[in-house]
Formats: sequence, C-alpha cells, structure tokens
Amino acid sequence: MLRAVQYSLREAAASLWRGRRQAALAILTIAAGLFVLGFFLVVNANLQRVMARWSEAAELSVYLKDDASQEQVNAIEGLIARSGLAADRKYVSKADAATRFRQDFPDLARTADQLSRNPFPASSLTGRRETA
Repeated sequence: MLRAVQYSLREAAASLWRGRRQAALAILTIAAGLFVLGFFLVVNANLQRVMARWSEAAELSVYLKDDASQEQVNAIEGLIARSGLAADRKYVSKADAATRFRQDFPDLARTADQLSRNPFPASSLTGRRETA
C-alpha cells in the first residue's frame, strides 16, 4: 500500500514537471481569479460599512431668515415632524449658533467677535435622520 502511494506521488511530480508551463499557467490563473474575487469582496464590505456610517450620521439643517415669525418656525417644525426624516429636532437660536461656532472653532472665535452683528442664521432646526 505504501509503495502504491509513493509510486503515485512520483508519477504526479514527474507529470507536473513535464507540463510545468501549463501547470504554472493554471496556478496563476486560479490565483488571479481568487485575488480578484477577494479584492471585490473586501471593497464591497468596506463600502457597506462606509454607507452604514454615513446613513447613521446624516443630519439635516433648515436655516431660517432673521425675520421669521414664531408661526413660521412652528410650521417648519411641523413639516419636519410629519416628514419622518428626522429622529430628533432642536431649535438653535442666533445666539446659540454663535456660541456653538465659538466652541467648535476656537481659533476663529476672535474673528466672529470683531463683527458688528451676529452673522449666523437666526435659527436652525437640526435633526438626525432615522435609520431603518
């Protein structure tokens, strides 16, 4: 039995050696196919992760004019609430927007302080998109 296995292995090695070019080409073809498949699987997995993160982090901001009345603000809040696009909403006044800017961009805070008026929108409604 052992002699039969040894004989089979010797003959297989000799056959591979005789057709080494064809064997190498077959091996390279299979390796290239597996590489391409693996590459696209990795790209697909990474794209799915990126899209999932982007959809979780999506935000919507609605900026209002300085002269917007409370009725108009309430109407916009109602539209956003009924649309189902926002999981939560927050009203941000002009003063709050300036404070947020100073906190988020401390290097530019002095520039905003030097202006004669508050350049930020009167208010904004921000919401995070609901994930399915």
